[in-house]
Amino acid sequence: MEGWDADRASAWHDHLTTVPKLKAFLGLVLLMGVVWCPRYHLHWSTMEMIHHPFFSAIMPRNRYSLLRPFLHLSDNTAPNQNNRLHKLESFLSLLTPTFHYLYFPKKMISPDGSMIKFKGCLGIAQYMPKKPIKWGIKAWALCESDSGYTWNWEVYTGHEEALQVVNAGDHDGPNSHPPESSICARGKVVLSLVEGLEGKGYWLFCDNFYTPALFQKLTENGFGYCGTARPLAKGLPTGANPKVHKMKKGGCPKYYKKKGQMRVVCMDQKNG
Repeated sequence: MEGWDADRASAWHDHLTTVPKLKAFLGLVLLMGVVWCPRYHLHWSTMEMIHHPFFSAIMPRNRYSLLRPFLHLSDNTAPNQNNRLHKLESFLSLLTPTFHYLYFPKKMISPDGSMIKFKGCLGIAQYMPKKPIKWGIKAWALCESDSGYTWNWEVYTGHEEALQVVNAGDHDGPNSHPPESSICARGKVVLSLVEGLEGKGYWLFCDNFYTPALFQKLTENGFGYCGTARPLAKGLPTGANPKVHKMKKGGCPKYYKKKGQMRVVCMDQKNG
């Protein structure tokens, strides 16, 4: 508690700061994400148009303001070993297993990227001008298609992850890809997200951000897969390249089958 005066530090330690009070504090923090105000202290406002009696009934504003600066999820004196998430690591290690424990997803699941809106100063913050949320923290999430429940997720911490690859052809077998096939970092994230669901009949639905090498690896792990692919992605048949084989808009699709996978190539009315 360095940097805080003795009066405020002693107020933190007095008999009013109990486990139930801290749970009430965290409950108010979560509720503020649902009942939104531009400034947190406005939740205790007596103005009729924004008055929320629930907040003042649970905890006085001054008490909440006292506890707020002392909220930490990690030990600041512990070495971080260049881990960008060291302040959240202990919290995330509890959060994700709780997602797994509380709900088991249905058959249809989907991995995708998401943005947590944030405009503050943070090294892992991303700017994505083409997304609805342009500034924020990027995370990879595995969600159930039916309810949208997030069963697993990982926070994206930087471009250095893009240097990592997982070879999909490191083992022999009838369904293995050639040795040159590889799964890039985003594919490795998908394999990490679905860990624990292998061989249980799950189907993944993805966009064209992923590669055919990942498709094959998921098939080997007992997953069904349905998604789009970029025409120039490695592992696709030559006929799937629109620059090689021209297709008419709305024309008959072409079907390719290879190693247990069905690939459909078509040109819809909107594509040029």
